Amino acid sequence: MTDPAPVGKQRTGSRYQLVILCLLLVGSQYGLFVILSLPFAYMAVWVVHAPVATSNAFNYLCTIGAEWLELACVWLVARNGFRLFDFIGIAQSRKQLCLEIFLGTGLGAAEAIYTVLPRAHLLKPFSGEVVLLIAVSLSAGYVEEVVYRGYLQRLLIDSLDNLWLAIVIQAVFFAFAHSYEGLGAVVRIAIQSLLTGYLAYRLRNLRVVIVAHCTLDVFAGLAGVL
Repeated sequence: MTDPAPVGKQRTGSRYQLVILCLLLVGSQYGLFVILSLPFAYMAVWVVHAPVATSNAFNYLCTIGAEWLELACVWLVARNGFRLFDFIGIAQSRKQLCLEIFLGTGLGAAEAIYTVLPRAHLLKPFSGEVVLLIAVSLSAGYVEEVVYRGYLQRLLIDSLDNLWLAIVIQAVFFAFAHSYEGLGAVVRIAIQSLLTGYLAYRLRNLRVVIVAHCTLDVFAGLAGVL
């Protein structure tokens, strides 16, 4: 089975979908999906009898819940125009998949070397919270790439009919989603998003950028920087 058409080349999205998606992303920055995920987090913490006030587990669970609620809402908005596999694709062979995983891991590790490791703290001791931290990193890497380099970038290209403008806008959106990290991080993430947006378009899938993003976030989380 071959990969689908390049991300952004099928004209199936609408400006209405784009407007709704942008509103969802703005709402996400103001904690919309975090608020909606609170019952899930409280229930999960209650089941394992973890002390909410003294444990990071609650924050991790809220983040995971918010990420997947955001993806679910984005999918509901754009499901009539795009299938998930239009973005991720299916590798034509195991060799291709292994090469993509290797490339993505290498890109993520290289990015971590100059962005994460210079600011790294001591590694956190292994615990149940570390497992949740890794889960948060993997969740964010997958969901954010599908939302920004997948749905948002495709809708922008279809609506604006301009590849470069679409890549720039998705990069700006994604960078400002990380404004809590400071101005320097926003600029750095914007530049990285320009590169990953174009890479996703050229490779016709999100597999490499998802692996790279997950790798970077895992390094950041374990180094105490996330």
